Amino acid sequence: MASQAMDTNLKDGIKTEVAEMKEEKISTSDRVIDLMNKAQLEADIKEKLIYLKQIQELVIMKDSALLDSFLDEILAFQHEKSVDIQKFILGFLEETCKKDEFLCGKVVYPLACIMYDQDNIQVTKRAIQCNLNLYRIAFKFVAAKKGANDDMLDLWKQFCDMKTYIISLTQHENTGVRTSALKYCEMIILTQSIKGTSVTSTSSKPDDVSLDMLSTPHPIMDFNKLKEEARSILTFLTDLTLSHKINHANLLPCIGSLTIIARMRPMYFGTIITCLESVNANLPPTLSKSQVVNLRKHLKMQFMLLLKHPGSIEYQSVIAAILSDLGVTANEISRNLPKTHTLESLKRTSNTNADTENERPAKKLRIGESRILDPKIADIKAEPGSIEISKTTDNLIQELNSIETVVNLVMASIHRLPNRMPSIFQDCHTPIASAGSKIQIAHLARLLSAQIFPTDNSNVDSSETDVMSTLRDVKADYPRTIKMAGLKERRVEVARSKKIKQFTLANLVNPNMDVQEKQKLSLSAFERILQGEENAHHAGMALERIQVLVGLATQLRGEVANAFRNYIFEDIRGRFELACTWLTKEYLLSLAAFNQDTELNDDNDGYSQCLAEILKGLTDKLDMEDKLFTHFCLEIPRFTSVAYEVIENYSKNESSSKLGLSTMYELILRRPITKAPLMKKLLDLTIFENEIIQLQASHVVKKLYNKAELAPMIERCALRNLEMVLQSGDNQTNQWSDELIKMHMSLFMSLLPKNHVIIHNLADIYGKATASIKRVILRQIEHPIRIIGMSSPELLKFFEQVPPATETLLTRILYIFTDKSMPSEELIRKVREAYYAKKLDVRSLIPIINGLEKNVVIAALPKLMKQSPKVVKEVITRLINPFIDADDSVGSRQTSPLTPSELLLALHQMEDDVKSAIKAIGFCLSEKNIFTQEVLAGVLQQMLERTTIPILFMRTVIQTLQSYPKLISFVMNVLSRLITKQIWKQTKVWQGFIKCCQITTPQSYPVLLQLPARQLESVFQIAPSLQQNLQHHINLLTLNQRAHIPQSLLLTIENYGVNDEKEIHHNKDT
Repeated sequence: MASQAMDTNLKDGIKTEVAEMKEEKISTSDRVIDLMNKAQLEADIKEKLIYLKQIQELVIMKDSALLDSFLDEILAFQHEKSVDIQKFILGFLEETCKKDEFLCGKVVYPLACIMYDQDNIQVTKRAIQCNLNLYRIAFKFVAAKKGANDDMLDLWKQFCDMKTYIISLTQHENTGVRTSALKYCEMIILTQSIKGTSVTSTSSKPDDVSLDMLSTPHPIMDFNKLKEEARSILTFLTDLTLSHKINHANLLPCIGSLTIIARMRPMYFGTIITCLESVNANLPPTLSKSQVVNLRKHLKMQFMLLLKHPGSIEYQSVIAAILSDLGVTANEISRNLPKTHTLESLKRTSNTNADTENERPAKKLRIGESRILDPKIADIKAEPGSIEISKTTDNLIQELNSIETVVNLVMASIHRLPNRMPSIFQDCHTPIASAGSKIQIAHLARLLSAQIFPTDNSNVDSSETDVMSTLRDVKADYPRTIKMAGLKERRVEVARSKKIKQFTLANLVNPNMDVQEKQKLSLSAFERILQGEENAHHAGMALERIQVLVGLATQLRGEVANAFRNYIFEDIRGRFELACTWLTKEYLLSLAAFNQDTELNDDNDGYSQCLAEILKGLTDKLDMEDKLFTHFCLEIPRFTSVAYEVIENYSKNESSSKLGLSTMYELILRRPITKAPLMKKLLDLTIFENEIIQLQASHVVKKLYNKAELAPMIERCALRNLEMVLQSGDNQTNQWSDELIKMHMSLFMSLLPKNHVIIHNLADIYGKATASIKRVILRQIEHPIRIIGMSSPELLKFFEQVPPATETLLTRILYIFTDKSMPSEELIRKVREAYYAKKLDVRSLIPIINGLEKNVVIAALPKLMKQSPKVVKEVITRLINPFIDADDSVGSRQTSPLTPSELLLALHQMEDDVKSAIKAIGFCLSEKNIFTQEVLAGVLQQMLERTTIPILFMRTVIQTLQSYPKLISFVMNVLSRLITKQIWKQTKVWQGFIKCCQITTPQSYPVLLQLPARQLESVFQIAPSLQQNLQHHINLLTLNQRAHIPQSLLLTIENYGVNDEKEIHHNKDT
């Protein structure tokens, strides 16, 4: 009884538990249905996403039994345009297959639909990531099947097609998409290849999928084909890594993927080591300095990982040499070598595996199947290029051990090195610690071999073609042929269950509605269409919506057009195309209203009003420098007077003039119909009262002057402005100011550097102009003349002709040329010929005076010295201070035709105009740094050698003595020599002699005692004070000194004063 009671209680407990589980399941199902309904009706994307995540939590995490029931309803959300919703669906597909791999057949079609029909970059990257995980799940699921059916074949076919499409995305324009596609290629290589031995393979992932789990033969998968695909993709990946077209953002993931492949699939170790070694030796030239540093750090880290791998034992010398190049010390390399016991285990495992392979019965192989037992050996045999490199490397090692060969190699290539070490090399280079060792020589030989057999980087495209040839591109086919796992049948059933109510217009129309109410309803409907932009975009009806809006605005006008205009200008930049479409529609309507042969000049039609309203809105809404205004003007179908007026007002406003003038420039070049009216307005702005606008307009006109069809019109305008200046000078009642004259001349002056011929027009105008106009021309001509240069043929022709009354213009041009540079020989010749032929003013020679011959300068000096003191000073300055040519890079110094001594001698010969000579000599003597006491002494000495002493000689002697008192002894010698030349015969020079003796007392007393008695008496007559001073001097002399003085002189000195007193007393008595 007790046992029966216990059995009864146990059965009741089990029934109760089962009932509770059913009730909980029913409640979870109802909750999922409720959340599904809310998600379908919710318009807010964020709220909808919250509902979908709750559904995922319930059907996957809480009760996975409901997953199959609600899978189709959840997948229906894949057609949402929201990026977040689509990314959620992709994540849901991934979690679904992880939970139940049998559902792969249902999720493959929605995954393909999202993958192919996608323009959003974020969704594309998420789809690639989802496919990366699902491919391994599908591979494992299909590989475990022993038989084949249509569903399995279709499933595997879909994943193979998506594999082809994703590999093609490695050439996508977006960097992120390319990076995701490269990681997908890494997964394909790992999945479709055989694992290494248990020691050499570093895969610690329990879900590592490989060809090892594929039974041979398999009804669906082809072992050899999958392996060959992996090999082709690896070749493509290595070629892409070595390509110089790859950017930094994709190069790092490629290197990381190759490192992972080498560590997990040791059969590819040699190929990947060779590839990475080539990358280190030949970095892409497009990388910046910081990117090169980052890449070298990344290579260093990856090679350290490869060095730690047990499979690196055969390549340790190569890896060690590369790490040494990258700056890794020998101690670090030794610390990261594989452990000894690991290597021994590797050898034992390899031997065991070899024995096992040899003992494998042959009966398991199919007839005609040639499966290679050791994939690593197969890989090596498949690479003839590496065999060639190995052979070349062995030969090069022997050559590199020869010092003579190394020296010849260095001498042959040293001329290709730059003169300076590049900064990027200096920053990235690290000294090679093992330089000269056998390992380093072998590494160098491998690098040279790689140069002898270079990797053809152009193989990237061909490698991709090879990969694609083994895979099928189904991007264009599958989006239209995807079966949506029963969704289509479900929608048909739902449509049949709904009853469609027939629509009749008469039930909605009120025939008694008044006009105002109709207009109100029309406006309300129109506004609803305006607000439905987002809905139309999601539905793919954006173009149709624009056509409806434009059609209603052009037909109804009034308040509808106003609402449409206000809607456009709420976001004019985003709705710019809408405004252009509206204007084009109005233009077509106005064109249809007229005969095609009739010119449209009516500014009151709908088109003109629409254009005026849009232009007004643009001027009110846009910033004064917004280029959108120019863009709209270029889109105008037909220009009206209002359009021209708006552009002109833009140009006349200082804050928007730059935009207005640039708009004129673009329209003149790109819209020929606007050329004539806009050129007239633009040329009028070159004489606008605002100087800033006037200069900007002149700059735009100067750019248009380069167009051959516009140049004549611009030249005529410039000459017309110049003639207006000439006419203003004739009007005595209303004289123009200098600023107004300058404004009218600005366009002509800006064209002068571009067309040298018009210099003759300027010369004609200058010859007829008044003094005030000439003054402005002389000020404004400097900048264009400097640009023209002294070698211009037209300018030399002007120097040759020299029209009447243009001498000052010629002189001004010469001053401009010679201000900072030396005149050319051709220029000097033209001016010299014109000077003699046209009898020009001597002042025209001043700018080129240092280029003339000595005789020409000496002949012109008298005329030049008669000029104003300012001119005289300039002439002497140019002659005594030749300058260094600023335009000559060597800094050649200009030479003067006259030395300072020759100049001073020439000035003393100007006895016809003594006053001018005195001024010139005085200026020369003021330049003490040039006319030193040595120079002056030499000049005086030369003048003493002449037969006739110059009139100004004694004046110069006195001035020299005043400037240099130390020359007193020299002056005394000069006075003594003058006595020998009987200086008293030249009256003016004699007076200067006596003056000098007065100044130089008592040093001059010995000189006076050298004079004859009669001349001494003449001295006393002119300078009586010298008699008493000289007598006092004689009284101080000794008897021996007096004995040397002639008696006649002593009598003259003693009796000159007594005879004068007797004569005075006699005169008084008389």
